Amino acid sequence: MHSVIKASKNLSTEIIVVDNNSEKKDSLDYLQGLEDQGIKVVRNNKNLYWSPAVNRGIEAASKGSKYFVLMHCDVVVLASGWLDFLINVSQGNQCGMVGVQLDSYEMQGQKIDFIQEYCVLMTKECYKGINGFCEELPMIGNAFVMTILAQQLNFKPQ
Repeated sequence: MHSVIKASKNLSTEIIVVDNNSEKKDSLDYLQGLEDQGIKVVRNNKNLYWSPAVNRGIEAASKGSKYFVLMHCDVVVLASGWLDFLINVSQGNQCGMVGVQLDSYEMQGQKIDFIQEYCVLMTKECYKGINGFCEELPMIGNAFVMTILAQQLNFKPQ
């Protein structure tokens, strides 16, 4: 989280952290410290896992948000231009979804590419188009499903 805050310091961004029912005192103190810095923390009363937690975080975002950047808690941002880069790729290629890692499944002899969800930018239109993250797949398969849906709806995942 510190790397995201530091690399985004001069940007007009809203940072939202979704807590999936942390119970350790150190974690709770850390989250309180984030809130004290003006960062919005969405607290779930149970572990909802990735997909539902993302949906709750996006529900808490400002209504005027144009982009959502989804990250796992262990992502470390190394470059200050990281967000500009993701937005520029989205705008320049007119795509609704930009990730930092492409993976593949092989199904019935056909290679199908998908974007890993641990660090991905989505436009609001893309997120709404895919109807949010599939909560029936809270932990496994959501990256594949969201990429395929975005592709089918012509959001051109990159």
